Amino acid sequence: MSLLPLRPILEATDRLSYAQGAFNVNAVAQAEAVIDVHAMFRAPAILQGADLANGFMGGRTDFLNATLVQRSLNSYT
Repeated sequence: MSLLPLRPILEATDRLSYAQGAFNVNAVAQAEAVIDVHAMFRAPAILQGADLANGFMGGRTDFLNATLVQRSLNSYT
C-alpha cells in the first residue's frame, strides 16, 4: 500500500458515485487494522489522527509532544 494524494481518490468517488471511508485512529493497532483490511481489498483508506488524541489514548501526560508511532507502509506491499 502506498500513500496517495487525496484529490484523485475523491474525484474517483464523485465520478463513480461511491463513498470513501475516513477512519479516526488513536492507536497503532487501529491504524494497522484499517490498513490491513483495505490492503486485502486493494482499496484506498483515509486515516485521520490527532496528536493530542493519540497522546491521550496512549496514556501520555505530555500531549504537546505525543504522536502516533508510524509503521513502514512497505510491509503492506
